[in-house]
Amino acid sequence: MDSERHYDVLVVGAGAAGASAARLLAGSGRRVLVASPGGGDAPSALPPAGPLARTVREAAGDGAEFVRGEVLDIRTSGTNARLRIRGGGSFTGDRVLLAVGHTPGLPSWLPAGAWGRCAFDRPRGGARRSRAAAARVPAGARGRPRDVCVSVGRGVEALESALLSVGHAGRVTAVISDPDALDCDQAWRLRRSGGNVVRDLVVAAMELPSGTLKLLTTEGRELLADTLLLPGAGAPVRRPLTSLLALSVDARGNPRTSSSGRTSNPRVWHVRDDAGAADGFSRAAADGLVAARSIVEDILLSSSGGAATGAGASARRGLRRSLGSRTVAGPARLGSAAG
Repeated sequence: MDSERHYDVLVVGAGAAGASAARLLAGSGRRVLVASPGGGDAPSALPPAGPLARTVREAAGDGAEFVRGEVLDIRTSGTNARLRIRGGGSFTGDRVLLAVGHTPGLPSWLPAGAWGRCAFDRPRGGARRSRAAAARVPAGARGRPRDVCVSVGRGVEALESALLSVGHAGRVTAVISDPDALDCDQAWRLRRSGGNVVRDLVVAAMELPSGTLKLLTTEGRELLADTLLLPGAGAPVRRPLTSLLALSVDARGNPRTSSSGRTSNPRVWHVRDDAGAADGFSRAAADGLVAARSIVEDILLSSSGGAATGAGASARRGLRRSLGSRTVAGPARLGSAAG
């Protein structure tokens, strides 16, 4: 891929919202680059089944290009936007769609003081087992780990962290929120290795006197964890994308947007991609489609000098023709349009 190629739209995030938007944009003839900061949503990295995998493959089939890597910098000027990715070069585009969830950080339910003591972002050598768990293992019991490791995350990353912990813990469980990942290769390997995979969301945790964490989930599970893995959590965050793009934000740091995802920066749209809940994919995908339609309309209005009423109406007719059957009224039609 030519790292200096120019695109109509730069999409940051390849989850439900980003992939659905990319599919619509590419299908309407736009040149689209999709940057997956986590590196897990490129077509070749997804499980073969599931709505997200199908949407990503269809977007790629329509011409959207995918690149994996951490976003190091993204800025806009009066003429375009420029995106720089670790190991992937730099790219320019006319417009930007941020389709990402929360900035990585520690979950609100994690007890104070647990991070770095019994909770980690990944298995790391001697830190694969928490200090509390290691202190409870008798000296003669080396090679026979008894502690329990629980890896919590969205999907593949949590499963991979759990796989790295097999052999270093007595029991390993991965708690994932993405249903598509339940049948992926990593989940199969973890089960084959004696581990457990459940689809659930952790909503609360408490630290017991022994130092073990007790995790509570939305499905009513109570999981004990001597070592808790939170892939991506606590990772050092570079200057937030919202700051780099000079976006107006609310009290929680989320970009202020219109109903179509437009931000205070005329070249930038933003949609949240929190697809952890049961209907999260449909909701996030629908938001992505709404933003994509707004972007296409903005492109058509700009190219036709849409300040005039006649030009604006002509652009809207062009929008309907360019989208065709890809126009989606809402989540009720999402299964056929985005899945």
